Amino acid sequence: MLAALSLMMNILIGGCAPVGFEANLEGGGAPVEVGDSQDTVIAAQPVQFRMRTVESRLVVWIENVSDEPVELLGDNSSVIDPGGESHVIAGQTILPGAPVKMVLPPMSLGESQPAGPLPVGSYDRPGFISVPGSDGAGDPYEQHWQWDSGLDVEVSLSFEQAGHPFQRHLSLRKVRK
Repeated sequence: MLAALSLMMNILIGGCAPVGFEANLEGGGAPVEVGDSQDTVIAAQPVQFRMRTVESRLVVWIENVSDEPVELLGDNSSVIDPGGESHVIAGQTILPGAPVKMVLPPMSLGESQPAGPLPVGSYDRPGFISVPGSDGAGDPYEQHWQWDSGLDVEVSLSFEQAGHPFQRHLSLRKVRK
């Protein structure tokens, strides 16, 4: 009984610790910390990844920083969740200067998008990438998954620009602060 009470107290006291993320672009050196107070940017020409923690989720904007459109090739891109399951990503064109957005882990049906400490409208920047996440019936893009602290997620993205394919791979870890 004492052990159960002790465990419950530890959960209640330590269960609300803030979380953040660590992100590492393949070949990019040491991981960078992604917090909730400002965007973290990782350059990966001709795109860049702008990330921020919002309500225990990682919001990733993939921005085209070039003068030509970039095609995100969804059929060749995936998110590997902490359980090792691969999830497809919907492809789309990213226009010059424009972003598309991923929320990890994805939102499930009935969840509202996090309000978070972001400037008005920045969470809802145009170009949401449909990453699995809301338990939709029969939709391959709608498969919810859980991401607990200390576990990794791998994001493999394939792109094409002006007929030239390129890939970017992000390793992501959810951490308690």
